[in-house]
Amino acid sequence: MQNIQCTLETEAIFSDDNQHRYLLKKTWDNDKKIISVITCYPNFEGTKKLDLTTQLIMNKVVEMDEFGSIHFVNLYSNITTPINIKHLENSHDKH
Repeated sequence: MQNIQCTLETEAIFSDDNQHRYLLKKTWDNDKKIISVITCYPNFEGTKKLDLTTQLIMNKVVEMDEFGSIHFVNLYSNITTPINIKHLENSHDKH
C-alpha cells in the first residue's frame, strides 16, 4: 500500500477594501521552481474555491512536473469582472 500526501498552500494579497487582488499564490512543493501566470482579471473565490481558469492552469502546470508553485497575477486588479472591460473605470488602483 502506498500513502501519498500533498498540502496545497494558498496565499492571496488583497486591497484593504477587498476590491482588488494583487497576487494569488498556490504552492505544493517548495523545492521546485515557481511559475508566474498572467490573466486579465482576478476572481475573489481563488483562496478557498478554484474558478475554472485557475483549476485548468493548475492542472496543466502540475502535469509539467517542473514547477512547485504558481503565482497568479493579473493585467487588472479589480475583482468585479465587467461586462464591457473597456469601460471599467476602476480596473486598477494605485498599487
